Amino acid sequence: MATVEYRRIETLLKDAAYAELEELVSQAELAGLAELWAQFGAMSKLVLFKLLDADRALKFYALLPMKEKYYLLCGFPMQSIAPVLETLKPAERRVFVSLPREFYDRMFRGLVSERVEITFPLNPN
Repeated sequence: MATVEYRRIETLLKDAAYAELEELVSQAELAGLAELWAQFGAMSKLVLFKLLDADRALKFYALLPMKEKYYLLCGFPMQSIAPVLETLKPAERRVFVSLPREFYDRMFRGLVSERVEITFPLNPN
């Protein structure tokens, strides 16, 4: 697996070089991508996730914190990246992966099964 370079990904996103970006994320180390994840903007996160093949998308999703999982779950429909897709030719859109509905269900179950710990400050009153 290849090491993930934030600047390279940002450049490809800015240049709308989605075919090259798809190739890069298909070979990227998922743990490395997860470490950089917080640095990407909202739309970039959706675009990057939709460039991952189904198997890698689920593995990557499992590496993320709950907040990021929730965001990707909310952005599950392909229409969530409509501003990106509308500027592309049909052939250019093929690099994006539309995950099947069963993956949404698996992602949702993974999200709700996470243990959320809430701490309350002790108040002397």
